[in-house]
Amino acid sequence: MQLGDQLWWLMREWLRTDETAMLPNDHLLLDELRAPTYEKLRNGKIQITHKDQLRKLLMRSPDRADALRLT
Repeated sequence: MQLGDQLWWLMREWLRTDETAMLPNDHLLLDELRAPTYEKLRNGKIQITHKDQLRKLLMRSPDRADALRLT
């Protein structure tokens, strides 16, 4: 798993499992958090949607989600 993929996954798990996790009321951030998908590779690793694909899907860069996952 690449570091970026790992950070996405850790953020996903934090939001999914921590009852105290809170997000700001920001529809752009929520769109960015809903956009990625993941794939389990044959070697057991998880690959998250690449940022270039997210840019095409969102028609902009997922900067807000990037900032959240880097905190």
